[in-house]
Amino acid sequence: MQLKSWFRSYRLPLLLVALATVLAACGADDDDPGPDPAAEEEADDEAEEPAEEEPADEPEEAADECDELTSITVRLNWVYNYNQVPLMVAHDRGYYEDECLDVSLEAGDGSADTVTSVASGAADVGLSDAIAVMQGQAQDLPVTGVGVLWRQNAFALLARQGALEEHGIDDLQPDDLEDLLLGAVTTGSPYIFWQAFIDQQGLDPDAIEQVSISPPGFAELAQGSVDFIANFSGARFALERQGVEVEMLLGQDHGQEGYGLSFLANDDWLAEDGSDEALRGFLRATARGMLYSGEHDVESMDHVAAFNPDVGLDEEAAEQERLPHLDSVELWADGGMDSPEDFLQFDEEGLRSTQALLYDAEILEGEPFEVMDYWTDEYLPDPDEYLD
Repeated sequence: MQLKSWFRSYRLPLLLVALATVLAACGADDDDPGPDPAAEEEADDEAEEPAEEEPADEPEEAADECDELTSITVRLNWVYNYNQVPLMVAHDRGYYEDECLDVSLEAGDGSADTVTSVASGAADVGLSDAIAVMQGQAQDLPVTGVGVLWRQNAFALLARQGALEEHGIDDLQPDDLEDLLLGAVTTGSPYIFWQAFIDQQGLDPDAIEQVSISPPGFAELAQGSVDFIANFSGARFALERQGVEVEMLLGQDHGQEGYGLSFLANDDWLAEDGSDEALRGFLRATARGMLYSGEHDVESMDHVAAFNPDVGLDEEAAEQERLPHLDSVELWADGGMDSPEDFLQFDEEGLRSTQALLYDAEILEGEPFEVMDYWTDEYLPDPDEYLD
């Protein structure tokens, strides 16, 4: 079921009653007999009869009224933040309710934890890095990939400017990392991207010293305990707000291809009656949230701040700083998507490139599993369902 109350306008029916007016001819000659009194009386009688009204057109209904809202629990990849902004926009602007859904957005504790939560049935749907989804699928967890929010992963290495100066590094390049100390959060998906990065760049892992730190590692980097961390591009803004100047290497700038945040669903939940339509409605509404937040990027910060006041910014900061949210918008608006018509779409080539990262990082070994058996596009919305 689909409601599009935000974009659709209703036409009010207009009743038009035609009143016939007989105009006497002007300039009649002397032979003109003039008006017929009997005809005038008949015309008066007809005029007194009320005109028969045509039935008014009923306003077009957006959709059938919801008898009740279907509940969906969505486990996010991390704490409420800008990388989930389309979902928060869809939630606050009523797009999910338009689809007769009661969507609960739960903060996560990392992509791997989200996959586990969805697999266990603690959540119906999850938002997780695609590589974490695939890692779970390789372990036969009952989850199916159903859509891609970020067509390009936002993996980034962030090096403290002070550390670079200490090592005489002016323009950070992958080879320079062998001289620096890595603060590693080994349980997060960025660490998988990092291990794949080492292999792809031909770096010597033994030449890179690393120490384990607690997620997300901002404190250790700010304190100078480590020289660089593996995270996502949005971390740069968070660090610079703390007064930590960093230089960033993006994986995508160095040939690392693969999908980023993606949607997964619990297989048992998908098999339940009505879940297929509920999931279609959820993805349809989320696409509307993507569209709106892409067109109202700074305004959409308010929706994130409503969930997590710690990420709120004042007006001056919003105007002067490039938000991680805006980077996220680029990831779905420009990151491999030709247009909003491609929202949430994925293809076999992209899935295989993402899967290859797990083998490059030696997280998975042996013959790659058939990834297309674990992902489906049958629940994705048609563009005309969210672009009108």
